[in-house]
Amino acid sequence: MGDKASIMIFPGGAMPGLILIEAPAEKAMHGSFVIQVADVKATLAYAAAKSAIVGMTLAMARDLAGIAVRAMAIAPGPIWTPRLGGAPEALKDALIGNVAFPKRFGQPEEFASLIEAFVRTPFLNGQTVRLDGAMSTPLTNLMGKP
Repeated sequence: MGDKASIMIFPGGAMPGLILIEAPAEKAMHGSFVIQVADVKATLAYAAAKSAIVGMTLAMARDLAGIAVRAMAIAPGPIWTPRLGGAPEALKDALIGNVAFPKRFGQPEEFASLIEAFVRTPFLNGQTVRLDGAMSTPLTNLMGKP
């Protein structure tokens, strides 16, 4: 490994793209890192895609171990963004309606703090961590009956 380690974050949902964070090797602790985002959604196709991310995280960690790259996934609940600032209160209430505790939006700083914990914990690898206040996804009526 050179004098820098890389952390790659593959966000999903409304934040497509790749984020590459480079840090001095002594800060990154034990190699590079891949972090995927697999959020909670209710539609079948979207849930299948996100489940694939969760499922491949452990396989990715095992496959990349030989080159000192760890892989983790974050499954966030509703995280506050500036875009939500102008949203109707009814929408905001609906988004956090199934969050158990604390009943609020997650904060970007909490997302970043979780990534820092991943980096600081070298034995943590191949896991998906929920960052969602114990949110439950409501069952949907698939048959269209009340």
